[in-house]
Amino acid sequence: MSVVNNSLTNEKEIKLSILGASGIGKVHARIFSELGIKIQSILSSSNATGEATIKSLKKLYNIDTNYYTNLDMLINKSKPNAISICTPPNLHYNQIIKVLEQGIPVFCEKPLFWDKTLSLQDLENKLEILFNHHKRNLFVNTSNSNFITSVKKILPKKILVKSFVFKFHTNGKYRKEDIAYDLLPHGLAMLIELVGYKKITKLKEEILDESYKCVFCYGDCNVEFDFMESKLAEKKFYFGINNHKFMRIQRNISDKYQVYIKDLMNNKEIKIEDPFLTHISKFVGFCKSKKIFKDHDQFNDSYYNLKLMGQILLK
Repeated sequence: MSVVNNSLTNEKEIKLSILGASGIGKVHARIFSELGIKIQSILSSSNATGEATIKSLKKLYNIDTNYYTNLDMLINKSKPNAISICTPPNLHYNQIIKVLEQGIPVFCEKPLFWDKTLSLQDLENKLEILFNHHKRNLFVNTSNSNFITSVKKILPKKILVKSFVFKFHTNGKYRKEDIAYDLLPHGLAMLIELVGYKKITKLKEEILDESYKCVFCYGDCNVEFDFMESKLAEKKFYFGINNHKFMRIQRNISDKYQVYIKDLMNNKEIKIEDPFLTHISKFVGFCKSKKIFKDHDQFNDSYYNLKLMGQILLK
């Protein structure tokens, strides 16, 4: 693995700012705080939401922080040396560019960016700009790829993957095609980890108010995604590789979140580290390191993930 010159700060302490610390941003705040990272500041859409969020972070996780409603002011006054982006996806791209130009590494919530008004060509142009950015230190939360990494240990070493099924039902708020932009990054991250970079062909979709389904060929692999978001939905996280089926199990034991994969073929449970924690830990390790390694941010996978998403949704 080759090493290139480090252009980041050599400060040992990571001072993190979170852009959008309600919703999934609170999960980011909790995990970063558990890893001993100082939450330097947060960005909020208004004074009212800023006040409410810092009070909530104090009550839930004993995090003391400040808020800003302007990104330039946050960067100039708060002086973070790492930033986590959890704002709505239509804001991601401009925020990423602004932060990277300051030489600050970014951990971005999925999708990397998204705007239904974009054409496929616009999306690919923006992806190329990020891919070639001279200050790119950009990590994306495509953590569900870790489930495939874990099950690869029990699959045959030279398995020919002929089919991949992923069923993800949540109590989320999105409807129709918006369900796809929320959940497709999970399925595509797992698919890329499983079989690498291939082409999508023979795409068919079924879009209802509370569900999104699609089937397609990914190289020689037949893929089926089954997504649902509804307050009344029974939560499900299930995936199948050929005839081998797995299910995610989440448990809170002694106030600690624990994740398991249940091998339905052998009725065995495999305990794994929380994929979200694993992904954030890699970002923290990078920020603390004085060396930058080639492909350190694994951006290739995130780049291809969004490119495939665009091919499915921006036809």
